Amino acid sequence: MIATRGVYVGVGLGLSALFAFGWAEAWAFERELFWVRASGWAGATLLLASIAATPIGRLAGRFTAKPPSIGPLRRALGLSAAVCASLHAGVALATYLGGAWGQLLALAWLRAGVLALLVLLALWLTSYPPVVRALRVKLWKPLHRLVFVAALLALQHALLSPMADRAWVLGVFGLAGALALLRLVPQARRSTPSQASSQSHT
Repeated sequence: MIATRGVYVGVGLGLSALFAFGWAEAWAFERELFWVRASGWAGATLLLASIAATPIGRLAGRFTAKPPSIGPLRRALGLSAAVCASLHAGVALATYLGGAWGQLLALAWLRAGVLALLVLLALWLTSYPPVVRALRVKLWKPLHRLVFVAALLALQHALLSPMADRAWVLGVFGLAGALALLRLVPQARRSTPSQASSQSHT
């Protein structure tokens, strides 16, 4: 609970700081470009962090007596990613794109961004048990594996975007991909009280 609150507080403070930094730019174009880039990077970083949380937690569990509970933290990171992605889209439409809705499907990098946002919004919506019950979503876990699809779409969006440094994009997404491979590490087993008692008597 403390970790999830820390994520929300950290994201709120971070976005406030980014807004302030952008506002300090002398020219309106530079200000708007900074906000578009910053919100995009914030969303992508949080999305990749939500994907990397499980394998990192699984690896950490092999070195601790009590494996950490990653689920709430992963959910907080994912929800924050959806919020930042929505903010990124809104800022881009209001500034850089000038409300040119027709371009969203005409250009490949914008189309990938729209699809990534739609996936994140769907995952955001189905992160609440009452909504899942109301929609009668039975395959909840397979549905949330679409987060990997969202990450690939975000990668395409960033690589094709004229505003992103491709070296940084490949570096950040490559690091996240390497961390995701830690999912291959077997999950640490939690010993039951009876097992712990039997081990203590041997």
